[in-house]
Amino acid sequence: MAAAGSRHGVAVLALTLALAVAAASLYAWQWPVEDGVLSTTFGQLHYGDFSHGVIISGGAEYVYPASDGELVFRFDGSRFSHPLGNFIVLHHEGGFRTVYANLAQLDNGPQQRLLSGSQPLARVGSSGYALGPQTIFQIIDEELDAFVNPLLILPERPDARNPVLDAIVLEYNGEQQQAAEQTLISAEGSVRLLAELYDPSAEAAFLQILAPYEVVVAQDERELRRIVFETVQGRDGRLLLGGSHTADQLYRGDRLVDLGTIEVSDEPSTVRIRVRDFSGNAVQRSITVQSVHQEM
Repeated sequence: MAAAGSRHGVAVLALTLALAVAAASLYAWQWPVEDGVLSTTFGQLHYGDFSHGVIISGGAEYVYPASDGELVFRFDGSRFSHPLGNFIVLHHEGGFRTVYANLAQLDNGPQQRLLSGSQPLARVGSSGYALGPQTIFQIIDEELDAFVNPLLILPERPDARNPVLDAIVLEYNGEQQQAAEQTLISAEGSVRLLAELYDPSAEAAFLQILAPYEVVVAQDERELRRIVFETVQGRDGRLLLGGSHTADQLYRGDRLVDLGTIEVSDEPSTVRIRVRDFSGNAVQRSITVQSVHQEM
């Protein structure tokens, strides 16, 4: 019953999010930094937990409102520091709030309450926990009380690169075995499925690992689970991706992802993993798994 309730909650969350995104599409949205490089994406492992926004790296470019909005909060870290550094929060039509963090000094920042998308908030900075000039940008759906993936709402960024799906690993009896196209293992029952996967940046000049948008696992043509990087919610002091996954449950590192369990028997079984990014680029791999009994 608990599992059924959890699935129902996720389904309601997905429906509510779809309605919210449709409402957001009625208003004009833009990227807050025009020429920045997307260096961290939503749901990515970031300082041991989920990134609940995106990070746009840049120089000293201006940061603009992502849409016309009302200034509801501004923090100037000149007196004491904050992990987000200097940041500004705006409220927008449709029930959204946006956060702009790591900003440079706010001495000349906006003073008026209502702001248009053409009015600069500040310049890109490194006033918070940052390795260089970058802007943390977050969107909060006030009805869902959740962080929403900005890529659902902002204009699409060009990306022709496929996600990467490298090693597939089976974990059982305290050991790990890298899977081949045909894999025999000395175990039956539930076996944990791990995969090295990520979305390579289409903008950085070097390998920049980003989170994908969706990962689907199927066994013998039956979908087992679908992990979608759309929302992050706080619940009982933890951040949950899609209402169900914590970062320590999902990630074994910045590339190795825990995809749950599959069932293995002495009959061959086909497991398929499909990874998709936000532009629709996708990669898929299948393995056949079978249990073998070792002679004593």
